[in-house]
Amino acid sequence: MEGLKGRGAEEYMRGQLTTLEEMAQRLNTPTEAIAGKLDSLLAEVEAQRKRIERLERGLASAPGAAQLLEKASNVEGIRLLVSQVEAPSQEALRYLGDAVRKGLGSGAAVLGAAIDGRPYFLALVTPDLTSRLHAGRLLQAVAAITGGGGGGRPELAQGGGKDVAKLAEALEATPGILREMLETAD
Repeated sequence: MEGLKGRGAEEYMRGQLTTLEEMAQRLNTPTEAIAGKLDSLLAEVEAQRKRIERLERGLASAPGAAQLLEKASNVEGIRLLVSQVEAPSQEALRYLGDAVRKGLGSGAAVLGAAIDGRPYFLALVTPDLTSRLHAGRLLQAVAAITGGGGGGRPELAQGGGKDVAKLAEALEATPGILREMLETAD
């Protein structure tokens, strides 16, 4: 910023003071207390973020994960869970994936959710199957049906798409995609 003097400096300071007064009014606090009010609001936002995270984690580890595991089927000798789930965020979808992984034993899972009007996916493969199956490649093939993609490690991948209307179609195609992957791996 270049130096100001005279009338330019006065106008600049008046503008800054006006901005400060508007902020104080919007925060419903005196101008000299704006910094403290801002610190308080930031602390409150952080506390709410942590609370939401705890709630999402709790929802994911609730009995819903056990009920999901009951839907698992057998595809070419591999236990496969494919399900469209309710998840308010990508983080909640990951928490649900963690809960599913704990109860899955040996197998693979692809979870899909509509989050903010877009399809999101999480794929996981238990470590004993990663020599035959790669979660990242599985997820890429599933997400491609919705016009998206993703990737990750052999045991965990996440991604999304563009067309939420094709979410169910992508999930329904998962067993066939898994079969194809297993055939090419042999």
